[in-house]
Amino acid sequence: MFLELATQRFLLQQVLPEDQQFIFEGLSHPDVIPFYGVRYDTLEATTKQMEWYEKSYNDGTGDP
Repeated sequence: MFLELATQRFLLQQVLPEDQQFIFEGLSHPDVIPFYGVRYDTLEATTKQMEWYEKSYNDGTGDP
């Protein structure tokens, strides 16, 4: 189970498959790439990476 962290101004929640388009748009934007250090060239690459993150989380193999 993914725990949510919430304050009055902030909500950290699990990334869901329906969020992938927004992740792709943000992390493929030329103004964002220099500051984030990660980029996705296609929506398919974003989907593949998000699947890897989910598997890592579910398997308990990701960094704490």
